[in-house]
Amino acid sequence: MSVVSQPAESCPAQPEPSRQLVDSLATSLVFLLFLTVGQKLIGFVRSIIVCRVLPPEELGTWAMLQTLVLTISPVVLLSIPACFGRYFAKYRQQGQLAAFIQQATIICGLSLSLGVLMLWGFQGPVSLWVLGENQCSSLIVYTTMALIPFAMFSFLSELLLALRHGRVASRANFISTVTFTIFSLGFLICFPPSALSMLSAFALSFAIPLVMFYRVYRQVIHDLPANEARLDWASTWGWMFPVILLFWFTDLLTNLFYTIDKYMIVNLYAATSQAVFADLGAYEAMHVLTGIFLTVTTWIGKTLLPYTAKEWEEGRIREVSLQTNMSIKLVGFVSLGAGLVMSTFAAPLCHLLFNGKYDSAAYLVPYLVYFYLGCGTTIVLMNFYWCAGIAAWSTGSLVLGLVANCVVNYLLIPDHGIEGATIGTICGMACQSIGLLLFAIWRGLKLDLGVISYLLASSLLVVDRTGVLSWCGFLIAGVGFTGIFSDEERQRLGRAYTALKDKLVRA
Repeated sequence: MSVVSQPAESCPAQPEPSRQLVDSLATSLVFLLFLTVGQKLIGFVRSIIVCRVLPPEELGTWAMLQTLVLTISPVVLLSIPACFGRYFAKYRQQGQLAAFIQQATIICGLSLSLGVLMLWGFQGPVSLWVLGENQCSSLIVYTTMALIPFAMFSFLSELLLALRHGRVASRANFISTVTFTIFSLGFLICFPPSALSMLSAFALSFAIPLVMFYRVYRQVIHDLPANEARLDWASTWGWMFPVILLFWFTDLLTNLFYTIDKYMIVNLYAATSQAVFADLGAYEAMHVLTGIFLTVTTWIGKTLLPYTAKEWEEGRIREVSLQTNMSIKLVGFVSLGAGLVMSTFAAPLCHLLFNGKYDSAAYLVPYLVYFYLGCGTTIVLMNFYWCAGIAAWSTGSLVLGLVANCVVNYLLIPDHGIEGATIGTICGMACQSIGLLLFAIWRGLKLDLGVISYLLASSLLVVDRTGVLSWCGFLIAGVGFTGIFSDEERQRLGRAYTALKDKLVRA
C-alpha cells in the first residue's frame, strides 16, 4: 500500500491544487513527451547514420570534442541558468523578475567571454587531457567556437522553461535537432567524414535557431511584468552567490559523473592512440543506442521543476511528493519496458543499425540501459532537493557516486578498456541513487512503494545475462503489484489523456 495515497480529508491544512493547474502541468508534460520523443527519434536516426559513416577513430574523437563542450558549458555560465526554474517564482512574486533576468544575462555573457579566452590560452593542456596529445590543440580552438552558440542556446532554453514557455523551448530544440541532422549528413556526404565536419554541423545547429527565434525571445522578455522595485546588484548576487556556487558545483559533479569515464579511457587505457579512439567509437555507439532514455527524462524533469517549486512555495508539500513519485514511476516503467526490448535484441539490433561495425560491444547494452534508467531517476528526484532547499546535501551523494566511478575506472580501465568503464559508471550511479533516495526520505519525501518496485525490477538488468529474470521482474512489478499507481494518480493521468485527446480533436 502506498504511503503517499491518502484521502484528501486527512490534509485539511494543505488544500488540493485547482484542476486547471493539474491539467496544465499534466498536459504540458504529455505534449513535451511527444515532441521530445519525436525530436530524439530524429537525433537517434542521425546518430546511427553518423556511427555507420564515420570511421571508429573519428567517431571516438568527435565523442571527446562533444563531451568537452557539454562539460565546459555550465562551468563557463557559472550554472546560473540552472537556478532559473527554482527562483523565477520568487522574483516574480517580488516584482523584480525582469531586472533579475537582465542582471543574470550580463553576468553570464561576461563569464562566457572569460571562459572562451581561458580555453584559447590553455589549449595545449586541454588537448592533452581531452585527446591524449597536445598536438591537436587546433581542434580545441574549433571546439571553443562551437561552445559559444551552444552556451547561448542553453541559456535561452533554460530561460524559456523557467518562464513556463516549454512549448517554445521544445520547438527551438526541435529545429536545432533537424538543423544538426541536415548539416551533419550533408557535411559527411560532401566532405571527408571527420570529427571536424561533425563539430561544424554542431555549431551551426545552435546558431541557426538562435537567429530564427530571436524575435520570439525578444517578445517573451517584452511581455514580462514591469519591475515594481529596484533590484540591487550587490545584495542580490551576494545572497545568490552560495546558491550559484551550489548549482555550479552540482552541475560540475554531474557532468563529470557522465563524462569522466571517457576522459579516463583516453588517459589510462593501455593501448595505442588509434586503438583507444576506435574503442571510444564503439563505446559511443552503445551510448547512442541507449542514451535516448536519459534525454527524455531530463526534459521532463526540467519542465516539472517550475511547477513543483510553485507547489512548494505555496506550502503543498504532499503535492511535491506526489508529483515526484508519479514522475519516477510513469517515466521509469515506460523506459524500463523499452529498455528490456532493446536489451533482449541487443546483438541483432547492433548488427543491423551499425552494419556489423560494433557487434563486439553489444554486450554493454543492458548495463548502459540500467545506467541511464538510474540517472533519469536521480534527475527527477533532484527536483525535490531544489524545492526543499536541501540541494547542498545532494552533493554528498554526487561525490560518493563520482568517487566510486573513478576508483572502479582506475582499477579496471587499464586492462579492460570500455568494459571496465561501463562497470565503473554502473557502480557510481548505484551509489549516487541510493544516497539521494535515503536522504530525501529522511528529509520528508514520502516514497511510494511503486517506486521501490520499479527500482528492484530495473536492477535485475545488471545481474541477468539472459534477460529472463529481467522480464519476469518487470511483469511482476508492472502487472502483479496493484499499488503502483494510486487512485488519485490514475485520475490525474486520465485527465491528462482526456485533455490531450480534446486538443488533438480540435486541431
